[in-house]
Amino acid sequence: MRREYMRMIKSVTVRVLEVNVGGALVWESAGLSRRILVFIGIAMILVSAAMVLTSVHSAVDSAKSARFEPTPPNQTLHLTIPEMARVRNVPVRTAGPHDSAALNAGVVHQRGTGFPWQKVSNTYLIGHRLGYPHTGSFLVFYDLNKLRRGDAVILKDAGGHRYVYRVFRRMIVGPRDTQVTRPVPGENVVSLQSCTLPNYSHRLIVQAKLVRVQRTAGRPDGGSKVAAGADRGFLRDSYLGSRT
Repeated sequence: MRREYMRMIKSVTVRVLEVNVGGALVWESAGLSRRILVFIGIAMILVSAAMVLTSVHSAVDSAKSARFEPTPPNQTLHLTIPEMARVRNVPVRTAGPHDSAALNAGVVHQRGTGFPWQKVSNTYLIGHRLGYPHTGSFLVFYDLNKLRRGDAVILKDAGGHRYVYRVFRRMIVGPRDTQVTRPVPGENVVSLQSCTLPNYSHRLIVQAKLVRVQRTAGRPDGGSKVAAGADRGFLRDSYLGSRT
């Protein structure tokens, strides 16, 4: 429709004005006065401005619709996994997957992957299985292999939101397999990665799907929001093993 409208305006303009051999503008003998031509010019400017504003509003609306919750004041995250002995409110730092200093400090959120407040997201977290004594990395993901379907994974952001996930899938991939870092279409998931034991040759990945968002601060009713499809479909997804 926009292209057709612009073609119509161009047609009117061509009928009104023409360029002579010397490049000067002369009026076409169409009986239109200078006042009418000025009015058409102003109308064209207003239409162009309206089109720009429409594009800006569309871009803003798209950005808002991509968020499940308001963006927190910073990207700080804390991770808790009740079924894992050493994962209690562990700080999560955003860094590259090969940032040794960040990995040695605890758990890393891989830079370039999603965040929990986005509607469609794969929040990709990496931690050591063994790590180094007297550091935040020591045995942090040692018992990652013990997670089973339905176990909780909880992320807390700097805005006071708690994102509750439930485990639905586990897999082992090669060290060069980057596909597991990509978003899962239509889903908000968290992925937990560590090395396989005893030889660290592969990567153990556990994925959990968002089922609930809880407001821990700044909300008078202390309420919570259930994610779309929460607690209904995630148990149907494939998983290697179940809790006994």
